[in-house]
Amino acid sequence: MVKAIERTRAAGDLEIDRRLLKIGEKITSGSFGDLFRGTYLGQDVAIKILRSEHINEAPAAEFAQEVEILREVEHRNVVRFIGACTKPPHLCIVTEYMPGGSLYDYLHNHHDSLKLFQLVKFALDISKGMEYLHQNNIIHRDLKTANLLMDRENVVKVADFGVARFQSRGGIMTAETGTYRWMAPEVINHQPYDQKADVFSFAIVIWELFTAKVPYGNMTPLQAALGVRQVDLIFALCQNKGFS
Repeated sequence: MVKAIERTRAAGDLEIDRRLLKIGEKITSGSFGDLFRGTYLGQDVAIKILRSEHINEAPAAEFAQEVEILREVEHRNVVRFIGACTKPPHLCIVTEYMPGGSLYDYLHNHHDSLKLFQLVKFALDISKGMEYLHQNNIIHRDLKTANLLMDRENVVKVADFGVARFQSRGGIMTAETGTYRWMAPEVINHQPYDQKADVFSFAIVIWELFTAKVPYGNMTPLQAALGVRQVDLIFALCQNKGFS
């Protein structure tokens, strides 16, 4: 893990002095870290901090991978990377702050007032961001509306690259990665998969955009995962039957 972080630090000049970060309110907590709002050199930022107890574990390797990917991307529809602290024990990733919050929250709070052209715009924003990632050999592996963030102008940007990978590295991917309700069948089945798994997740996101419903909302996540293996369940979702 230490070697991975050293490679990340050497890959660019975006190392941040943690003393210049002003950490504000906590936005959310995850399994291995916390997300805060803060400021860096006068600009609003989001700060993802890895908890110290996970520095020598697998989450630290994922942290290094996430930083490496973020260093490589720059697109209007991908959240902008500001920099990172890669010197243990203070590991954090700093990105632009997205005041519009997640597309998930926005969609489920405003869907009745949204017009078709707005939904189409959201879909185009997502597709442009994902096309850029795929063109740059990156597979996201956890595409869902909660990982799509909005700026002040309601531009949607792909975010959260914690489980993303470079397609050409690490051999064949078979790990069950992502979130069940948006996960492709081949990922659930631990079969070899590629960027097409993101395309499946994108299709679920589009369904969610135009229905404002949670995919397989009348099922537990595990029931949804088991059901996705059945073609009839996917057809039922497409026809908007039996889900609330």
